[in-house]
Amino acid sequence: AVDIHAAYKSLVAEHLLPLDDPSITPPFPIRDDDSIFLSVAAYREHLLADTLKSAFLHATHPEKLYAGVIVQNCHENCKTGKGKYAPPDVDGVRDFCNDADFAGYCRAGQIRPLYVNATSSLGPAVTRFYASQLWGGETYYCQVD
Repeated sequence: AVDIHAAYKSLVAEHLLPLDDPSITPPFPIRDDDSIFLSVAAYREHLLADTLKSAFLHATHPEKLYAGVIVQNCHENCKTGKGKYAPPDVDGVRDFCNDADFAGYCRAGQIRPLYVNATSSLGPAVTRFYASQLWGGETYYCQVD
């Protein structure tokens, strides 16, 4: 029998712990300007574009809002919770970035997506960890999922 806990610990040690190495330079400059990082964990979420639009529309200073988005979508052979086949999931980041009213935020690098196939998802805790790795030193950190 496979020791699932041992296998999980081994995978974490191999793939996740290296991301916590303090000698790794963050991929984005550290900011000190009252900027906000919005951590978004989205599992097959058809309302992701609406969530992003709402965040930017309601921000007093949308130019200071940055979103790290983990998009966990099904791309083929998708099934519903009832086991029936369904079309591939909508890419909410693409839809957000293709909207003329919001495309500038994407061009400015304010949306930082990471794509994970839904079948490879490791649950909300790991997804939130992935999103935290997209933080670029913004002054404030907010998490939604």
